[in-house]
Amino acid sequence: MQLNEFLGLLKNVSDDGNQYKAKCPAHDDKNPSLSVSTNGSKILLHCHAGCDTEKILAALGLEANALHIEGTPATSPANGQRNIVAVYDYKDLDGNIIHSTIRYENKIFRQRRPDPRNPGRFIWKDVFKGITPILYNLPAVTRAIKEKQPVLVVEGEKDCNNLEKCGFVATTCPMGAGKWRNHYSDLLKGGTIYIVADNDETGNNHAKNVAKSLAEKAGAIFFVDLLSVMPEIPSGGDISDCIATVPEGEREAAISALLENSAPYAPEKEAPQEKSGVSASGDKKSQAEQLMNLVEATGARFFHNEVKDLYAAIPVKNHSEVLPICGRDFELWLCRRIEYPAENIRLVGFKTAHDFL
Repeated sequence: MQLNEFLGLLKNVSDDGNQYKAKCPAHDDKNPSLSVSTNGSKILLHCHAGCDTEKILAALGLEANALHIEGTPATSPANGQRNIVAVYDYKDLDGNIIHSTIRYENKIFRQRRPDPRNPGRFIWKDVFKGITPILYNLPAVTRAIKEKQPVLVVEGEKDCNNLEKCGFVATTCPMGAGKWRNHYSDLLKGGTIYIVADNDETGNNHAKNVAKSLAEKAGAIFFVDLLSVMPEIPSGGDISDCIATVPEGEREAAISALLENSAPYAPEKEAPQEKSGVSASGDKKSQAEQLMNLVEATGARFFHNEVKDLYAAIPVKNHSEVLPICGRDFELWLCRRIEYPAENIRLVGFKTAHDFL
């Protein structure tokens, strides 16, 4: 809550220099006895008649977290509540807060939305019931699409904010990976979308699901490979980890290069009877044959050199990149385009490719 919102709930408010005075709502206050001030991140209350803060908040119908000033880190509370690290507001095109993600210490997240019946208060339970959730940073995203600028889809609000500092527009959905709803794709219609997966199986699956949802809606879809700029990125690492490794003055160029070398999304175009590994004639297909069809659908191709080392030529925008089949980059590329589990990808990418060739 902002200080002016809190003051709006009180009566007989007056400015008393570095603080405000008002009638205390917790007792029959004839003369204003409540002092209100801030420490930068929290609203401070002191009733000179002796009412404690809990009683004052109860009289206003507020919880203790209402005293935290939105958009600022919370100070350590004495009652053991978790500290708020950041508040990420999801705003509509008119700038209204529809819902928010609250980040606490130790990467704990909660959702809330403004209570329309009680200004200054929030709904914390069944947050999305009765409303349509939206994408983070929606006004900027809408402008970027209108201006034919790229939009990055990442897995968290922190990543969006870090990319904004580098000059890029990014968005995410509330609650992160695995929570993409099809109507979010309608908000990105016609856009040039770059999907940035965190470096783990959950992230890769989320990226694939987002791409499938965006197909037929986005103008163009690309997958961004974080390993190409940070081969040592840890499991679960994200684009913020990559940004942190680049000197501040070079970050915009580094991200531009990352987008330039991203791979276009190529949806599978198999006939229904082939999805189970059966050919149109009814004969069961080998893994190598299935792999051939899947790879051909992306526009990539296998080949070998004169000493029989195996490679794949991967289409990237207007050129192709050559990757050794037994390398990690090819494994990751293949993992994002076929349905094999990540832990079995080396068998598929290496042995099956040998069989096929």
